Amino acid sequence: MRASEALLAWARGYDPALRLNATVEHDGDRSLVTSAATTLDRYIDGSRDVEMSFSLVLVAPWSEGPDGLNADALAEGEAWLSWVASHPTVGGLEDSEVRPYDEEPVLALVTADGLSAKYQFQARCAYHKEKEG
Repeated sequence: MRASEALLAWARGYDPALRLNATVEHDGDRSLVTSAATTLDRYIDGSRDVEMSFSLVLVAPWSEGPDGLNADALAEGEAWLSWVASHPTVGGLEDSEVRPYDEEPVLALVTADGLSAKYQFQARCAYHKEKEG
């Protein structure tokens, strides 16, 4: 299993409808977006330690007004972030450790119609990868 597939299966433990590297533009959309995988250390047996960076992205209702929509969206992102922090290992990835980079979700974009906003937070998953082949 590829690391991105294992990471998606892990993240679906929180949100079964989560998509991988999908465009999120509409209220309710969720995606795990991978950004980079870097080798940290190589070993003489051909194995290596890898770190994969990713973002968890969600779209939620947004408002310019004094209502609670924005606070509700932030709370939803914080709940997701809390879940990530409490589930630090990914099945299928040896010696994995997931760690969020962010302490809270970030408002990344307000849609052109001003009705929804995209929130995201970044995290990383470090794991050991055996020699291929």
